[in-house]
Amino acid sequence: MQRTIIIVIGILAALLTAAGITYYAPYINMYRYQIAIEIDSYKTKKIISELTLMNHPEAYNVLLVSLENRHDDNFYWELLNGISRFTDKTALDNTASFIIAHKDEATGPDLLWMMHNNRTPTVLPLLKNVLNNGSYEMQLECLRQISLIPCRESLDIIFDFLKTRPLDYKISDNRDILRESIRSLKKITHVDRGNYPEAWMQWWEENKGNDISKLIRSPNSHPNPDIIKCR
Repeated sequence: MQRTIIIVIGILAALLTAAGITYYAPYINMYRYQIAIEIDSYKTKKIISELTLMNHPEAYNVLLVSLENRHDDNFYWELLNGISRFTDKTALDNTASFIIAHKDEATGPDLLWMMHNNRTPTVLPLLKNVLNNGSYEMQLECLRQISLIPCRESLDIIFDFLKTRPLDYKISDNRDILRESIRSLKKITHVDRGNYPEAWMQWWEENKGNDISKLIRSPNSHPNPDIIKCR
């Protein structure tokens, strides 16, 4: 009998999920109302924390709408912090779009800076998107954050990006990009080809088809010990 009940519950849960109804739905709706009117700092921070822990697209939407509607400096950074910690793919895709759409305002760069809280490999597509479509300063910040996630995908992103840039330090608006790119490559790998972008590109062409896992730094040997290594 108990086994039958468990099976029925499982089937119902699957059907509800397929219909877009989740376990979190009633809580998300409650927090959607509360966060719009709450003025108590402690309670608001708790709501943001609870929504972040859900890691669900609808919970994410509540925080994003609140960020756009609540012009309150007391909760601005709390909301950015909460949004930055989502690892759900839909949420991360929306965050990338939001950052790019607001790249000429304070919110876009501020949210990108907050993404340093999220050092899981799931954030790499977001960083790649902003790296290719964001402002100059955003590109530099993306390179810094990518360097904290040492894996093959990080290298792919940086080298693909470098292929779109002139490898010339004499071009003023390219100088910092090249320096930050090479600095990131040195942080991710045990390789050192100096500060010469052509030498790094040659190394990549010679090695991109090989198993380079041993050349990628482990968390213990990374210049920043707090990174999370890709799996």
